[in-house]
Amino acid sequence: MICRIGSVVRSGQAVTVEQQIDAERIRAAITRSGPGGGHPSDCGEEPAVRIDCADPTPVHEYVGHIRPEMGLRARTALAVAGRTRGLDTPHDEEIERLEAELSSITVEESDLEDHREALADERRKLQRAREAVAETRGRLAASREHGLETDDLEAELRRRIQELAELETTATAATQRHEQHQAAARRRRDQRERRFALEDELENRRRDARRALVDQLEGEFAAAVRELSERQLDDPFECRPALAGLAVARLAEYDAPIVLETSQFESAAAARAWLGGPVLKL
Repeated sequence: MICRIGSVVRSGQAVTVEQQIDAERIRAAITRSGPGGGHPSDCGEEPAVRIDCADPTPVHEYVGHIRPEMGLRARTALAVAGRTRGLDTPHDEEIERLEAELSSITVEESDLEDHREALADERRKLQRAREAVAETRGRLAASREHGLETDDLEAELRRRIQELAELETTATAATQRHEQHQAAARRRRDQRERRFALEDELENRRRDARRALVDQLEGEFAAAVRELSERQLDDPFECRPALAGLAVARLAEYDAPIVLETSQFESAAAARAWLGGPVLKL
């Protein structure tokens, strides 16, 4: 790790930041780091911050910045720490299967309402055409009854009947399309319901996996908490969040530094020795 703050450069696995720098700027610089080197974090007239280090791991989302006022879901963080160590659970294969099935389900947007409106419009046109044919037939019958000329009315009737036939064909096609889209909508609904069921099942299996990981690490976690705690705790998970964060960090495998704003250790070197990973102490 190489830490550059303004013109000050520090390197190693245990670095103390002596300047007054906001911890979030430090964390942001760590997050932007990678194999190609970190990117500077600027903030107005304050010195630029650049940290060249490995990529943060998922455990950094929980204990990447340990401070007295932090909040922490200790069991969840401990399970994540277990994953960084390559720990497995009996639920992993089922989780992988559920994730694969979920990724294979694609629920497309439905345009059923548009097709429903189009069908209603075709049916309205068809009804008007039928009424026009009936009305023309009525006028033609009345003209014949009174002995009037009917050539124009007969031509009009033929034209309206032809229009009606065309509209009936169009309406039939619209009905078929609507039925197809209704079937597709039912399939989409079934897919959504299946997706919801899979998501619930996946969350349950992930919860089971977290419990299994915590069970594997609880003894080590309790031992780490006892080393740092000033009093005996019946439940190690009831300790202060910062203390739990330190215990989780000690059990995790990571190469990107953890930012410490605690008085638990006298120096960055002492923190590094206890945690077993790189440290930036503020």
